[in-house]
Amino acid sequence: MQSIQTLVKLIANVYGPRDHYFKPEGRRIGESVFALKDKPNYRLRLYCIKLSNVTIVLGHGGHKPKDKNRWQYESNLKHKVEFLIKIDTLIKQRMLDGEIFY
Repeated sequence: MQSIQTLVKLIANVYGPRDHYFKPEGRRIGESVFALKDKPNYRLRLYCIKLSNVTIVLGHGGHKPKDKNRWQYESNLKHKVEFLIKIDTLIKQRMLDGEIFY
């Protein structure tokens, strides 16, 4: 069993943020919100903003019930993902305005 905590440690210290660890969760092209999932049952989520191959902003998470096949159908997860989408939009706007550099 691979916990999300173990996965975050492996990403941070060993492998880096390889694409196969992240499942896109944004609703539009260009949104940078992704989910990390536990194994083997894939019910626990940690949502994040992946700005580049070296910059990840960890956000909220939670349990996704088996009877809900998308985060949009679970009110707690929907609130958390939509919040990160707003943060992602703000970060990108600040980058365009020259207020944030990385």
